Amino acid sequence: MYKQLGRSPRFLTAMREICFYDQLQFFYKILKYFSRLQGKQWDLILPAEFACKPELRMPSERVFAAEGVDVTLACNIVGSPVPQARWVMNGRILNNNTSPQPFSDQTYLLRERAVTHDGVERWLNLTITSPSEQELGEYLCVAENNGGVAERGVTLTFDDPASYLAGGGMLGLTEEQLTILVGAAVAVLLLALLVLVVCCCCICRRGDKVRGKILIVATTETRCRMQILR
Repeated sequence: MYKQLGRSPRFLTAMREICFYDQLQFFYKILKYFSRLQGKQWDLILPAEFACKPELRMPSERVFAAEGVDVTLACNIVGSPVPQARWVMNGRILNNNTSPQPFSDQTYLLRERAVTHDGVERWLNLTITSPSEQELGEYLCVAENNGGVAERGVTLTFDDPASYLAGGGMLGLTEEQLTILVGAAVAVLLLALLVLVVCCCCICRRGDKVRGKILIVATTETRCRMQILR
């Protein structure tokens, strides 16, 4: 129970105020789930210190683009307190209305859109105008607050989506891993076929034995009838 309650910064902030006045000692148990707060007196902990590491979500880890066509990378950010967020490419922080290279036709455009009125959840989208091969690669969405730092990467590529899916990219597999997977699937299929053949052979043999027994019984009955008639 304490672990679940400890995940809510708002709950902990409210409980801090209660404990400050009422001295409810059992709430100290919650602190063990916040290692950075251990050893501190409850009434000396600031509300801002009850922070959880931001969570980042992306619609896709790979974005397919076409050269010269504007493309947008999206990042969903959840954090309390509201984290500072940024996009990073090759160690460089990408600022709004800046270009990758001097006198370049490309521009980085940053747009934020709040999902909740308090900004705890929001989108930070990066639009790259007229991308070229120089803009291809991994982009990092980074968010930071008192709870820690979180980052997620997305790869911008000009690859053909159909070729990527056919090559196992949707599964996150390398060419070697895909070869192993296909080989394993073929082996399983052959094994299943072998089991089916064995089962068919067993059924056929049982059928032959049954037919043989019927034939012997029929022959015996015929002989008996002939002896009776004699």
